[in-house]
Amino acid sequence: MDCFKKVILIQIFLLVSMLLFSCGAKHHLTDDIVYKDDAFAYNILKENGIIIGGLSSPVVELSRQERIEYGSIMSNILIDKMEDVHTIKIINTLQLVEKLGKQKYFEIIENFDHAEMINRENIQIIQDSIPDIKFMLLASIENENIIDRSYQQYIEVDEKEQIETEYLKTYLLTINFQIYDLYQEKMVWHNVIYNQAEQSETRTTGTGCLESCMDDILQTIMLGPPAEINRKEVIAKTVEKFAKDLAKA
Repeated sequence: MDCFKKVILIQIFLLVSMLLFSCGAKHHLTDDIVYKDDAFAYNILKENGIIIGGLSSPVVELSRQERIEYGSIMSNILIDKMEDVHTIKIINTLQLVEKLGKQKYFEIIENFDHAEMINRENIQIIQDSIPDIKFMLLASIENENIIDRSYQQYIEVDEKEQIETEYLKTYLLTINFQIYDLYQEKMVWHNVIYNQAEQSETRTTGTGCLESCMDDILQTIMLGPPAEINRKEVIAKTVEKFAKDLAKA
């Protein structure tokens, strides 16, 4: 029993060490300015305000709770990262939901899933609810792909053979950002941002079947799945890139 406790304590120490020294995902971001209206500029946006509409997707099935959550992430990052944000009148996603009502908001954002642009009827509904804001941002996940790989080798630790596994994850996400001029009922900015997030992690387990299984279970409980990349993190980094691009408009 004492030996078993000692093994568990050693494993916990190793797992805590791995957690403390593990690195976050690396994000490789590229963008494509698909369209920019000649009359649109960041200074004009600052003068007229913006509604942060939220996140949609024709390829990823998003629950209504996720839409609210991701819209809030977008709102918080843009409010934090946009240049001269203190001078801009901003309606965040939660405020938009409150002004439109949940049912109407979800009808508009779910329609955007399929149409991939906001129609005149919905523009009018938003204008009636928020007449003093000229611009509105809508974003959409256009592609999401996760690639998992792993490689194993036998190593010797304290004269004992163990299995070292290197886990590699690549998370590909494409978000389409569109800004609409609600007064003129047209799109004025269209930016597509590609994020290739990469994470690697090495974990070591025993070679015996029971020992290896115990090690895997304990590590998963303590650290979660290996080389994990959270969708929220990838969205957040992509929105940060959009905020930088927008300031250059």
